[in-house]
Amino acid sequence: MNPPAFPDYRPRRLRQSPLLRRMVAETELSTRQLVLPLFVRPGRKLRRPIGAMPGVSQLSVDELL
Repeated sequence: MNPPAFPDYRPRRLRQSPLLRRMVAETELSTRQLVLPLFVRPGRKLRRPIGAMPGVSQLSVDELL
């Protein structure tokens, strides 16, 4: 059994208006939508880098504030 061939003609009627184009558009992801977790340690004045996550550290509460 052969897989179906890609169609020669692709109807684009769903992309005629800006509203419909936005509805069927691919997802856009920006850095503003990402969340950076905070790793809190008990103690005071503590900052311990996390080796597997460059630029991220475990911090005590007083260091976070």
